Amino acid sequence: MNIFLVLLLPVGYFVFLLVQLFLQRRRMRERKQELARSYNSFVIRERMIIDHSEVIGDMVIALNRSWKELIVIDHHGKQKKMYRIRLTTVTDCTIKENRRAKGGLENIVLLLFSTTDKPPLEIFFRPADNSLIGEQAVLKIAR
Repeated sequence: MNIFLVLLLPVGYFVFLLVQLFLQRRRMRERKQELARSYNSFVIRERMIIDHSEVIGDMVIALNRSWKELIVIDHHGKQKKMYRIRLTTVTDCTIKENRRAKGGLENIVLLLFSTTDKPPLEIFFRPADNSLIGEQAVLKIAR
């Protein structure tokens, strides 16, 4: 009986981890589908012609060259933000790194200064699944 309990504990833990992994992948798939539906409905509603788009984590960045606009749809956390930026009004752009107290990279912020907006528009690039990733990879994505 004791051997059965000893063997049951690791098997049970393994099954628990498999269920957690399955649920996590399912949630990620649902979030990506929600982001795709939001992007698709926005493009159709605004009758846009998108020349290029990129999916970066919970964010879609798209370029409309005919109207000279940058579309950013950010679904990070509970906040769902959509930005439509006219590139003709952007005067300056900077990249700012935010670091954790322990020295890890928290996020990278792309600041877009515009003639129409008083505070600059902030677009956040976050590491995937809140893990420590290579800082050069996040900088490459932000640039």
